[in-house]
Amino acid sequence: MNNIKLIKIEIIFWISSAFVAGLFLLPIYKFNIPYLFYPSNFIFIIAFITFMRWIFLWKLCPYSTFQYLKAAIILVSAIVVFYLIVYFSNFRIYVEDIGLQAMLTHLDDVDQVRLESYIRTEMLFFSICSIICGICIPFRMVWSIWTQHNRGYV
Repeated sequence: MNNIKLIKIEIIFWISSAFVAGLFLLPIYKFNIPYLFYPSNFIFIIAFITFMRWIFLWKLCPYSTFQYLKAAIILVSAIVVFYLIVYFSNFRIYVEDIGLQAMLTHLDDVDQVRLESYIRTEMLFFSICSIICGICIPFRMVWSIWTQHNRGYV
């Protein structure tokens, strides 16, 4: 594939990732909840989708042949994982100290239980998955550097 086509695919990927993240956050937004974790939740979803794509579809990225970018991703991924852990820790502390019920008091009991379960499981799923994938990224980049250097392909 030529580079223009790969760049278009990359742009479509980022737009679709933001759309998917918005779809997962839509139930929380729909109930008009004063949710403090919109930014971190959005970051978790985008990070998970991006890291999974980099792990499994790295060959299709338009920048997959840039060795220095791979080295930079290795270094930056440690910082990103650290911040993901901090965001996840902030969510856990909030849930343990204050509880999700504090945000859901304006809803009836059935909606409170359903939405609390949704928020908790959705946040836990994407946060843990993004952290695990973020830990795997340096190994994938090292593998890609090695194969490009020794075998001549990404």
